[in-house]
Amino acid sequence: MRKIFTCIAIIFLAVMIVYGIFFSFDKKDIKQKPAVVSQSSSNQNKAEDSDHPKNFPNVHSTDWNLQLVNSDNAVSDQEIDLEIIQGNLQLDARIINATQKLLEAAEKANVSLQIISAYRTISYQEQLVQKEIYQNIAKGMTKAEAEQQTYRLLSKPGHSEHHLGLAIDVVDQAYYRQYGGQLLPEEVATSKGAIWLKENAANFGFILRYPQGKEKITKIQYEAWHYRYVGEEVAKYLIQNGLTLEEFHEKLKQLKMLA
Repeated sequence: MRKIFTCIAIIFLAVMIVYGIFFSFDKKDIKQKPAVVSQSSSNQNKAEDSDHPKNFPNVHSTDWNLQLVNSDNAVSDQEIDLEIIQGNLQLDARIINATQKLLEAAEKANVSLQIISAYRTISYQEQLVQKEIYQNIAKGMTKAEAEQQTYRLLSKPGHSEHHLGLAIDVVDQAYYRQYGGQLLPEEVATSKGAIWLKENAANFGFILRYPQGKEKITKIQYEAWHYRYVGEEVAKYLIQNGLTLEEFHEKLKQLKMLA
């Protein structure tokens, strides 16, 4: 009888040892698997962060409000639905509401804004360019010098943002009463309206298109009066990151978001 109990005890002990070893390995596997999944998830998140910078606008280069028009990129051939703003000026109908809100907000802040230029036809841009060239020649410049100076101030016909109906040249009315349509860089930049616009325009989707210090990129001299509609999300991103529209398009290329 004693031998039987001894055998039973030995068998029971052996079973417990085998069970313990098996359970131990199984437990380790369970602990290890989540770590592998977590690492994979972490790597995936890092890749996503790398491909899409934090807070980068979810937009595409072909969005109507992001068309890049400059000395290297002509305006595309497209029909624009125009509406009247401030007298007989015209803008793309899709930004009329944002522009009105911009003007109204400025008025509430005791800043009365005057738009002095909005949509332009290519033929009208040609007239402005030729007039500026003739005036420069009259100052004693050669034709080549006159043209070079002109294109620092004005875009070539077909290469102006004003053809899009998305850009405005705007000053405050106090400046306008004193200087009319004459745009003097220093005087405009220090005016009450220019200061307010620089601080608030992005809230309505507008950016200062040709900022100081970015002339080599935009190829246009600093213009404190020229604002371009790009949409609120993009406008705020550009302001926060100190980018021009050219630099933003370069980022879109890097992220392979171009068509």
